[in-house]
Amino acid sequence: MATNSKAALELKRLRECAGFSVRGLATALKDAGSHYGRSPSSYAYYENEYRKPYLPMDLVDALSPLLCGKGAPPIRNRDVLALAGTQHNSLWIARPTFSENTDIKNNALIDPDLLTAIMNKINENASEYSLNLTNHHLARMTAEVYARLFALRESERWPRLDQEAKAICRLAGTLLERGDSKSDS
Repeated sequence: MATNSKAALELKRLRECAGFSVRGLATALKDAGSHYGRSPSSYAYYENEYRKPYLPMDLVDALSPLLCGKGAPPIRNRDVLALAGTQHNSLWIARPTFSENTDIKNNALIDPDLLTAIMNKINENASEYSLNLTNHHLARMTAEVYARLFALRESERWPRLDQEAKAICRLAGTLLERGDSKSDS
C-alpha cells in the first residue's frame, strides 16, 4: 500500500497548525469559492489519500489566504507555496539537473515555441509583482514552468501556461520580498 505524499502530510501539518479541523478548512475553501471545499471528504482526500508529490497549484492558491499568518510560528506564504512543488529558494540556488533522456542538441524534448511563450508570460507578469528579474532568474523561472507544463499531457500545456507563469511570479515576489534572492554566481 502506497503512503501519502510529503505534500499531503505537510498540508495536514499546516492545517493543524492554523487551528482548522478538516471540516472547518473545507468550509473555508467552499466559502472562498474553491471547488476543493465541496465537502469535507473532497478536501480530506488531499490529506489522506493523495499520492502525487505536489498539490495542484489552484488548491495551493485557495489555501494560501486561509493559512498564511495563522499558527505559532505564523505560517508563511512560502510554506504554503512549497506544497505546489517548489522549495522556497530552489529558483535561486538549486542547480538544474537533466535526465539522460533530455537531448538538448537535437531538441528531442524541447519545444522552443513553448519556451518563448513562457518567457513572454513571465515578463508580462513580472511587473504585477514588482519583479526586477535578471536573465538568470528569468531562465530559472522559465525552466521551472517548462518542467511543470511538460509533465502535463500535450493538450493541457498551453491552457495552463498563464496560470503557471502567474504562480511562479507570485512565488518569486514572495522570495524577493523576504530578501532570499541570491546572486547570480
